[in-house]
Amino acid sequence: MKEEEQAATPGQTMNQKEKPGLADASTSPLERRALLKLDLFIIPMVTLCFFFSYLDRSNLGNVRIVGLQKDLQMSDYDFSMALTVTFM
Repeated sequence: MKEEEQAATPGQTMNQKEKPGLADASTSPLERRALLKLDLFIIPMVTLCFFFSYLDRSNLGNVRIVGLQKDLQMSDYDFSMALTVTFM
């Protein structure tokens, strides 16, 4: 069997073609530019979503202590549903 046909085992190294995440030499400059634009748009948006989700989760505990749950006349079930939504 040729080296390219063998599956990489823990003791073997992988070929350049088999390494995930590396750009192929045949990737066109237009495709690389499009991927870069997508990466520069998607990564900051996902980061902001995670940040705001973290803020929501941390602040819901604080507002429950302050008494916002009683002010809004929320039951414990309603509050737990609001908390569940922030984890999605």
